Amino acid sequence: MYYLININISNEEPNHYINFDFKYIFLGNTINNRILENGKFTRIYYSTPLCSFNGIYTLLNINDIIESNCNNSFNNKLKINAETNGILLNNIKQLEEKILKVVEIKNKTLSCNISNDLMKGVLKLNYKHNINISQIMLKISGIWETSDSYGLSYKYYYINEPKLT
Repeated sequence: MYYLININISNEEPNHYINFDFKYIFLGNTINNRILENGKFTRIYYSTPLCSFNGIYTLLNINDIIESNCNNSFNNKLKINAETNGILLNNIKQLEEKILKVVEIKNKTLSCNISNDLMKGVLKLNYKHNINISQIMLKISGIWETSDSYGLSYKYYYINEPKLT
């Protein structure tokens, strides 16, 4: 599936998303959230005239990744240099805000958890082996909502393939 779509968030050019168009974002029905008590969840679809995806998949070309907790569990934390990756982090924040504006939830606080976590220099990744290449895929699966805030549901995947640029 990684070869079907190649959305990149630039780490070199501000406000630059390669092969991404907001008009292809569609929302599913809102359901009760199984993770957040009394919360709601709305699935995001990215559908172009050529193909449809259950979520938004994008490559993050991160510089200066340090593996910090590879203990043969699937819950590893990677350290990233927020300063070196400043343009990328800003682009992720803008992308996150633009996606959330598609929903237009009024009287609730917009929470940019993806960019906030990355600005702290931590990326949680479910991967068991050593990471040699800094190719990380971000999957945005939907929008979570509580009584006072909302944000994106997401997960990172390590791509153990030759560089997908």
